[in-house]
Amino acid sequence: KVEANAIFSALFLSATVPTIMEPPPALAQCAPWHRRATDREYPDTGIQWECEIRARVFFYALTLSIALHLLAILLAMSFCNALNETARDADVFRMFARGQGYNLTRKVENAFRLGMVCDLIAMFAVLEYYLAWEIVAVFTCVMAYMYRVYTTTTALLFDNGSIVNYWREEKGGKADADDPYNLSVIVARIHQRAQLSKHEEFQAKFRRSKSFSEHAQGSALAGAMGSAKKRSHQAAALNATHEASRHQAGISVAWGVPGSFGGRR
Repeated sequence: KVEANAIFSALFLSATVPTIMEPPPALAQCAPWHRRATDREYPDTGIQWECEIRARVFFYALTLSIALHLLAILLAMSFCNALNETARDADVFRMFARGQGYNLTRKVENAFRLGMVCDLIAMFAVLEYYLAWEIVAVFTCVMAYMYRVYTTTTALLFDNGSIVNYWREEKGGKADADDPYNLSVIVARIHQRAQLSKHEEFQAKFRRSKSFSEHAQGSALAGAMGSAKKRSHQAAALNATHEASRHQAGISVAWGVPGSFGGRR
């Protein structure tokens, strides 16, 4: 909803911004306010009331249109950015409840509609130059017909399908007698989903803690095995050193005692 209004607002801006920079020739007939009665091109013939009113209606309407369409685009971007940053379903519900997300969507819609009305008023100001005041009657009849068709058609849609216009009696809704406003099934499903999310979160935490403990146990076991292996290597090296020392001592005794060869049998 907000994205559609933002897209159409951008389309209107693509036409209104160049138009206000280069106004139509119908508005160029009025003398600029800082050159009246001081330039030969614009002789002092008094204030041109019709031209002044036409120019102001045109420029004021287009200025409001541009501001409203920009507002619609900015609000739509804020809504989409906030929605993209929600991590859970509960955050979405909170955004619409506490954050008044539904009211923001209505503001975007109203800003686009009011900007479109301002564009029509600016167009009416230019048409008045070419068709004089008879365009007032034609414009009024056309707008009345459009408003009647739009309101009667959209009212049927919202009065029979909108949760606000159909069920909310305090908002003017008129629900059928055999169709009460009962959200117990929806609330139960939301509760079940919340419980399932908590269970999945608990399982994820348990798996993380289990993998961490297994990793810690494996690291401790590897460390213990490494220490034992290191001690065994040290003991083997010490035994080898002792054996070499005893062997060296035996050789020294055999060669160092006088008459050892002669006295052996």
